[in-house]
Amino acid sequence: MYAAMTKNEAQRSRWTFYEAIIMMRFKPWIGYVLYGVAVTLVFLYLLFPGEALMSYISARAERDYPQWNIEMASARMVLPVGVKMTNCTVSLKSKPVAVLKADSMTVRPSLWGFLTGNPSVSLKAKMYEGTVKAGVATVTSKAGKTVDLDVSVNKVDMGKCSFTEAIFGRRIEGTLAGSLTYKGTMGTSIDGDGTVTFTLRGGTIPLSRDVLGFEKVSFDVVDSDLVLKRKTLQVKKLNVSGKEMNGDFTGRMTLQDNIMKSALSLRGTMDFPAMRKKITMTLGGTLADPVPRFK
Repeated sequence: MYAAMTKNEAQRSRWTFYEAIIMMRFKPWIGYVLYGVAVTLVFLYLLFPGEALMSYISARAERDYPQWNIEMASARMVLPVGVKMTNCTVSLKSKPVAVLKADSMTVRPSLWGFLTGNPSVSLKAKMYEGTVKAGVATVTSKAGKTVDLDVSVNKVDMGKCSFTEAIFGRRIEGTLAGSLTYKGTMGTSIDGDGTVTFTLRGGTIPLSRDVLGFEKVSFDVVDSDLVLKRKTLQVKKLNVSGKEMNGDFTGRMTLQDNIMKSALSLRGTMDFPAMRKKITMTLGGTLADPVPRFK
């Protein structure tokens, strides 16, 4: 027993000796590699070509999205590896007023994604008193190139954002929080699959026409649960609650390339506490010209 233990101890000692030799040989190289990485990062940080990056982004946007203007005040490298841009604005060339504006936006690439040939980035933006976080990944397969998108929104003041006014012709007010997921082929966004859940608090939604004497809907909370499936946006839940009106709606929207021509097919009930009246409503027509009917 003693001999066996001594033999085992001797074997472990030999392995410890070999490991020490290996570490002594490779330890300097590990130090050199780490030193090289550190120096590279420092030089990138100090000499980062911010002006060149801004010019590249503007040129790429001009090529891929000629109807949009994308501008930013500055761009610099941040650690861990990423790029931080400030005062970013997106506007339509036909309407130079900013559609989207971010105080700052930080983009970080995934090294593993680029090594595997499927680039992915994470994004964090501070805008309209809130934050937007997103992860974007592209995957190349035999079926083509697809994009995976995962977005979360927290405490964004929609009243300060002209995006809804530019797209839908009406400015929606309220504080927005929620999430969005999407997966589809690049260039055909309405053909993809995805989900949208959001909560909008303390705001108003202007109506395209007078409905029962209301030109706008004031609300305390709007809750939604939406599912996108190949050009059909299924409205699983759309609840509106407020002092003037409470409503519950379900249905679908058949999407078109021109989003304002998307067909509506919603049904629900509306309760008016002050009027002590409850009615059933269907909403047809298009997003640009919705047609309500009451029962």
